[in-house]
Amino acid sequence: MVQSTARQWLALIDRGDVEASWKQAGKKFQNAIGMQRWIDGMKQAREPLGKLVQRAIVETRFDKNFQGAPEGDYAFVVFRTSFEHEAGHGETVTLEREPDGVWRVIGYAIT
Repeated sequence: MVQSTARQWLALIDRGDVEASWKQAGKKFQNAIGMQRWIDGMKQAREPLGKLVQRAIVETRFDKNFQGAPEGDYAFVVFRTSFEHEAGHGETVTLEREPDGVWRVIGYAIT
């Protein structure tokens, strides 16, 4: 479930719908970064890489703790990703099961 949610969320960014990715993210994500800042940051970080070529899941892990957040249900989905202009990147999507029982993205990092 969390892998599918992470992939669907990343697909929004891959097709350039960064605003939708912000809207579908969890409350912690939205409270941490405003929509325009997110859009600007993704434009700066992802556009130079070019289109997605390949993305493979490397690891999925679950934890009750996430740095700086209260105890809860968290998942970390780690990908190995290649883009048109650069290969060998890593992406980590952090998700939280929110009070309504739905897993939502609360963090994203590309390395």
